[in-house]
Amino acid sequence: MKLRDATTADAARLDTLLTRLIHDEVQYDSNLNGSYVVTDNYRDRIGLEGHKLLLIEDGGEIVAFLYGFLYEIP
Repeated sequence: MKLRDATTADAARLDTLLTRLIHDEVQYDSNLNGSYVVTDNYRDRIGLEGHKLLLIEDGGEIVAFLYGFLYEIP
């Protein structure tokens, strides 16, 4: 397994993984839309100052990711 920073080339796969997570979480949270498909959620955030997106690859396939960002509460 390999940990690395995400690139914009990874954005579509990350959207797919987030879609799968939402579809799975519907069983625990009825407020979620089980048919929702995530598109272009991460593309513009990758490399943005104050944002970090790390992913884990296994055999060249993205199997997990972590997204975090900083913001200031007034």
